Amino acid sequence: MLDLIAVLLYNSATIKTGSRKMKSAIRQILYGDRDRASLKISKRHQEILGEIADAQKLLLTKLSPEAVGIFHQVDGLNGEMRCETEDAHYTEGFKFGFLIALEILDK
Repeated sequence: MLDLIAVLLYNSATIKTGSRKMKSAIRQILYGDRDRASLKISKRHQEILGEIADAQKLLLTKLSPEAVGIFHQVDGLNGEMRCETEDAHYTEGFKFGFLIALEILDK
């Protein structure tokens, strides 16, 4: 069954990426032609990011030097946690997609 899935993935429609053509989505990920950095950011996402930056700048002007240090520590940890969460969701999504493919091929 896994061999069949590999063949199906490899023989899927050719996708043009940069100067070479890739047939496999998995190979696109492997060679870095398709990654999360290439995702398009929505207009709302950009707006929220701007609002967060403005609020953080305002907050930092009102904090004591000690509180500024704590804020930066918490902000850094929040960033790390978001990365860990995104990585876990990406990995789980990939696994779940594979299970869906197995189920489709099994019927």
